[in-house]
Amino acid sequence: VEVQVDGKPVRVELCDTAGEDAFNRLRHLCYPGTDVFMLCFSLVKPDSFFSACSRWADELTRLNAAVVLVGTQADLKTNPAVVNELRRKGQRPVLTSEAKGLAERLNAPYVETSALACTHLKEAFDVAIVVALKRQRKRKRRLLWMKYFCCMKWPSRACP
Repeated sequence: VEVQVDGKPVRVELCDTAGEDAFNRLRHLCYPGTDVFMLCFSLVKPDSFFSACSRWADELTRLNAAVVLVGTQADLKTNPAVVNELRRKGQRPVLTSEAKGLAERLNAPYVETSALACTHLKEAFDVAIVVALKRQRKRKRRLLWMKYFCCMKWPSRACP
């Protein structure tokens, strides 16, 4: 998909990876060249948040990856039927403060979305695009620095 950012075309490619252990090797094929990961979890499925906190946060930290943390199903956090069902299981919706804590740990922006209510979906992708562009610029500056300074020939004798 091509989108416009500051009047310039930017190509966005999404790769939705399965989280099951059986797909570990295949999932890792999507990682090289990735500019940003959108780590999504459901605000009304505490297990998905736990998985984001443990498994995914650790994996993305090891990759030194740029991350945008996305809490989904925000519209259901206050839905009485959903809240009662969670309570029956001894659970509750994920608190915004908990999600922000994980985002801080990942040094990532955090966005709560609802596909049903169509809230903050565009914002989540806009944030991801901005994070990716910043990371690309930083990478280019680093390569430029290496080009000019890592390839300099130093005199073989000490300077007088």
